[in-house]
Amino acid sequence: MTHRRTVSALTSACALAVLAIAGTTAANALADTPDLAPAMGKWGVDLSARDTSVAPGDDFYHYVNGGWLARTSIPSDRSNYGAFTVLADRAEQQVRDILRQLDGADTPPNSPQQRLGDLYHAWMDEGAIEAKGLTPLIPDLERLAAIGSKGDLARFSADSRLGVPAIVTPEIDIDVKAPDRYAVYLSQIPLILPTRDYYLGDDPRFDAIRQAYLGYIDRLLTLAGQPHPRQSAQRILELETAMARVEWAPAKQRDRDLTYNPLQLDRLGDYAPGFPWQPWLSASGLAGQDEVVLAENTAIRELARLYDETPLSTLKTYATFRLLDANSPYLSSDFSRAHFDFHGKRLSGQPEQRERWKRGVSLINDFLGQAAGKLYVMLHFPPRAKSEMETLVANLEDAYRDRLQHQVSWMTDRTRQRALEKLDAFTAKIAYPDEWETYAGMDISSNDLYGDIGAARQWHWQDDLAKLGGPVDRDEWFMNPQTVNAYYSPSRNEIVFPAAILQPPFFDPNADPAVNYGGIGAVIGHEMSHGFDDQGRRFLASSKDQGTTRALLDVNPVGRQVTVTTSEERHSFSFSQAGAA
Repeated sequence: MTHRRTVSALTSACALAVLAIAGTTAANALADTPDLAPAMGKWGVDLSARDTSVAPGDDFYHYVNGGWLARTSIPSDRSNYGAFTVLADRAEQQVRDILRQLDGADTPPNSPQQRLGDLYHAWMDEGAIEAKGLTPLIPDLERLAAIGSKGDLARFSADSRLGVPAIVTPEIDIDVKAPDRYAVYLSQIPLILPTRDYYLGDDPRFDAIRQAYLGYIDRLLTLAGQPHPRQSAQRILELETAMARVEWAPAKQRDRDLTYNPLQLDRLGDYAPGFPWQPWLSASGLAGQDEVVLAENTAIRELARLYDETPLSTLKTYATFRLLDANSPYLSSDFSRAHFDFHGKRLSGQPEQRERWKRGVSLINDFLGQAAGKLYVMLHFPPRAKSEMETLVANLEDAYRDRLQHQVSWMTDRTRQRALEKLDAFTAKIAYPDEWETYAGMDISSNDLYGDIGAARQWHWQDDLAKLGGPVDRDEWFMNPQTVNAYYSPSRNEIVFPAAILQPPFFDPNADPAVNYGGIGAVIGHEMSHGFDDQGRRFLASSKDQGTTRALLDVNPVGRQVTVTTSEERHSFSFSQAGAA
């Protein structure tokens, strides 16, 4: 695409300020040092984490980790803590250092550095944010209040700047049955509570959360000066409960075939009458498409019926709440605190809100992740690590291949051959992309945080729309280099390891090989296994085979199959950082 540019060669530079502010061809501040000692201990293992008072045969977990557990507590701004979060904290601080250099610097206009510095400055300018209060949102609230028809409300919900869903959310992604092209997916509206059980379950714990949710809705509407906030909160909960009754449960959403329901666009209104599809499609930029893929098709049909039956006043009240909920993190502290108290503390168990700069780094990673990631790689990732990681991946693939060939007697010969073909077609992406996103055309200001968030949301949606009708971008990454994680993508048959996970304790070029195989090797094997689990097995090696209804794996009648439960289409470790909450 025209807004991308090829990564420059990594050459030397003297300082972060010169690198980031001038935007020069950059530097890896880390020299390759193949003869250094490991970062941890003699071999690369932190033996101080052990509790030697425990016999390994009695409790191996506490023998290995007891010392670390005894001296470590979960930080008050975290709901969990471990090796992933330790490294994430380090990467977070390193990105912060980059952003502080760029904040207020004389950067070239419309450059990635300018966008990074200005967005971070707008986020960190608490005085300006507090002074504005609700003011940035008032024009959109007034526009919403003036709406007089459900068609106009649908247009409002299609505005990508706002973060307000209608009855569906659109997504542009690879067509899972024809992976050489992109498709438009429409999915059921994501509700605020985590799953439908929170609305429908009669467990006292669910009831307590529903009561807290009512209080949160009331609090936001009151802060925004909306009339009758308590009664409105009750109507909103009743509406979402009705939505939850018709929406699909998570287990059903995991079925790739059930969630693939292509439909000609001109038949959408006939299939799901009651929702003003044409105004919504037009405002979303999707009106010119020939086809959409409905994920939870029967739920979408019922949601359209519910939209038709619900009074406009209730729908507007609900849209008002969703507008406030989506944007409270970017408003004054009374709004952002209300958002955290419910989403962070009540739902996620996080005792304290993260420091503002930490939330600012998360914001940058969400909207300008590769711009920050390029500078992170230049300053904190040694080139040698990439080549050594490539060797590790190749060796793990060889071991997996050997096991498929010689140690899985329960597989039929046909299945074994298909599995080997899929393994041979694996693509491994390591550390960082070959091309970096520049975010050209994203208009970011240093004094308008709410406007910046809207501009960033709109840019990303327009970037997705531009994919339609074009070739699939096989070089696209779905994690930033500064993310401590890894993932497998079934539709691309690729395993991806960002730079930030390629450091101790997971990986150390200077450690004993056994340490690396036990650390990052376990991560590599984990991601490879997703290619053959209950989701990955439905995708074959060649894109031409993806429409086949037969699953990848069959088993001999006397054999048995073991699958791994995973959470999403692009499988990754479950660690995530707290965002704007």
